[in-house]
Amino acid sequence: MKLSKINLKLLTSSKLGQVKEVTQLLTRKTINPNCEDEFGRTPLCFACENGHHEIVKLLFNDQRVDINQAQNDGSTPFLMACVQGHTEVVKLFLNDERAELNKANEYGTTGFLLSCQEKNIEVLKLLLNNERIDCNQAMYSGETPLSMACESNRFQIARRLLNSGRVDLNQVNYDGQSVFWLVCSSYGGIETMELLLNDQRVDVNKAETKRGTTPFMQACLLGRFQVVKYMLASRKEINVNAKDNNGKTAIEMTREKRKTEEDEVELFDFLFDEEDEVSTMERRFLERDWMNTKKNLTNIIKLLLAFEKNPDKTRKVLRKQLALDGNRLFQ
Repeated sequence: MKLSKINLKLLTSSKLGQVKEVTQLLTRKTINPNCEDEFGRTPLCFACENGHHEIVKLLFNDQRVDINQAQNDGSTPFLMACVQGHTEVVKLFLNDERAELNKANEYGTTGFLLSCQEKNIEVLKLLLNNERIDCNQAMYSGETPLSMACESNRFQIARRLLNSGRVDLNQVNYDGQSVFWLVCSSYGGIETMELLLNDQRVDVNKAETKRGTTPFMQACLLGRFQVVKYMLASRKEINVNAKDNNGKTAIEMTREKRKTEEDEVELFDFLFDEEDEVSTMERRFLERDWMNTKKNLTNIIKLLLAFEKNPDKTRKVLRKQLALDGNRLFQ
């Protein structure tokens, strides 16, 4: 539907932050304050996206305005204010009972989820202090605010979420994987892993549902040697003898993985001609990757054998290597 000149002017003025023009336009009886462009963006959407809080206040005070009207992709004005980090605009929504603060876009993303991903600390503080915000609402893919912060390695945000006491630290995604499982598996850095590992509320042995692998098993399987060392060095009761759905322990699975890596190298050498330029370049890259993985898997197996023989001594050596005795997180 083609916009009238007056409605187009309202959209443009709201986008540009022209307070005087918007004030005058809203007095016109023929104006549609909920008009939208081809992408479904309303005057309020433009004002929120660009942080024009004076215009947002004008639109809030007009009873004709639907403050929750979303764009074509489902993004609400509140979500746009959150993702852009406009704190003054966010405050207006938090103080208005009409605002649907947990309304998600077409991907299931909310303003709170995006504030956890975009490093908007000041917005995050405001949202965490508002009881109407659902701090555990997941995306349609199953990602939660905490998992999003951790997998993006947003350490400061992850720590703030944990300290808030409002997030479920053991919430799982649709594959039954907890945040700690994901961090030990492939996401996040050591600092984020430490944070979760040393929070007494986190179930560090919680297995994912599909294969029954624990966070420790997954770290071993993927050759995350540093993660394995931190887990064994911690004072948490890591169940190193837990079994997956096939009845295999971490060390059994790691041995099988190392053998598989060796077999893959042999198969690759057999299938490709050394004189082929593409194959040679690919071989160099893959062999380097395989060698690193094999080295880490071998080191993990040695470490597990040492831990099995003398866990206290092994833990003491690891704590010294990692300089953990002076780290308050690992007391």
